[in-house]
Amino acid sequence: MLKCGTARAVITPGSPVRMAGYADRTGPYEGKYEDIWLRALHLSDTESGRRAVIVSADLIWFNPEMMGLLEERLATIGYSRDEVVFTATHNHSGPGNGNAFIPPLENGERAYMERLAGIAAETIAAAGQGAVSVTARYGMAEAPLNVDRRVARDGGIAMLPNYGVEADHLMTVISFWKEDGSMAAAAVHYPCHANLAHENMLQRDYPGILVDRIEEEYPGSMAIFLQGATGDMRPNSVLGDRFVPASRSGVIAFGREAGEYAIEAIRSSSERSGGIGRPASASGDIPVEHDFSAPLDDATRSLWMEWVEKKGCPEGERLTVRRFSICGIDMLFANCEIVRSYAAYARELSEGCILSGYSDGMIGYIPDDRQIREGGYEPVGSAPYFAIAGRFALGTEGKAKEVIKEALS
Repeated sequence: MLKCGTARAVITPGSPVRMAGYADRTGPYEGKYEDIWLRALHLSDTESGRRAVIVSADLIWFNPEMMGLLEERLATIGYSRDEVVFTATHNHSGPGNGNAFIPPLENGERAYMERLAGIAAETIAAAGQGAVSVTARYGMAEAPLNVDRRVARDGGIAMLPNYGVEADHLMTVISFWKEDGSMAAAAVHYPCHANLAHENMLQRDYPGILVDRIEEEYPGSMAIFLQGATGDMRPNSVLGDRFVPASRSGVIAFGREAGEYAIEAIRSSSERSGGIGRPASASGDIPVEHDFSAPLDDATRSLWMEWVEKKGCPEGERLTVRRFSICGIDMLFANCEIVRSYAAYARELSEGCILSGYSDGMIGYIPDDRQIREGGYEPVGSAPYFAIAGRFALGTEGKAKEVIKEALS
């Protein structure tokens, strides 16, 4: 028998701090449109005794430093590391939670990090205590809200909307239903950067509005958002031939429209039988080419070199992919910003599989080999900010696919 419990808690900082994701936002946030949240979806299988807990937060990711604090707390509440995954909505309007990368990308304040770890542990425990018997349903919808963001221009690749390349519009919803016919919880998976907002204002971006819309439609439920393989896609917020940020009202409208697609997926869903499969994890080193030619200003380059030296100029970065299997649905979680070709590969190996990034740490963008040959922000421009010792080398795609395949085997 499958059981489901939910809990949530506010994780808004006690006072304004600098938000992660944009180098041009140098000071603490100037105001708050809404609180940010951490949510725990707690699944358990009474026959096998297995548990699978998904913790989703309105953060840009869980920084590697943050993961160390979270792992320490898990033992204190009686959970093993393989029972819990920490994933973020990739919200660019929330606080940093670590200092593994150069400061223009993210700063983390220790007091906030300690508080966040405590809240996460308390929320996991609370979700487990309120579990009820449920059945699972699986639904999909095509949600054409995102667009490819790589355009060949002037001998290189520019970050511009590319409607000539098909984006991955697949939205997947796994929902859990109580015996009285009401919905207990839903996990919405969709690949679309949560960077509509660019103001220096604390908010959840569109994923927060999306989950609100679901909970409005299904009173008493809790929804979580799982960010997909969106490394090379952005929201379709465009003026002329370029991306533009959305106003607060635009963020709300986008999120509510996304919520309608999620509700469509829920209404068309079908029941899935079974329980929780054995969890799995696979890791491998993604090769790094020591190429430091990325165009940067002197201050950013100096920070890049300083952080690379601290890391010891490694030959690779450790990619980890974890798997939960819920009622025969494989759910993969990767510690990176991963591009959509890998999601397609995962679905080839396991029908209906979903691949989420921004989970259990962060190493940077994982492009495919075509993108590495072409250049652009994902393989080249982003590397300094993540303190990568150069850039990911050709052969990245093969190694990343090996890790995904092993996690699914």
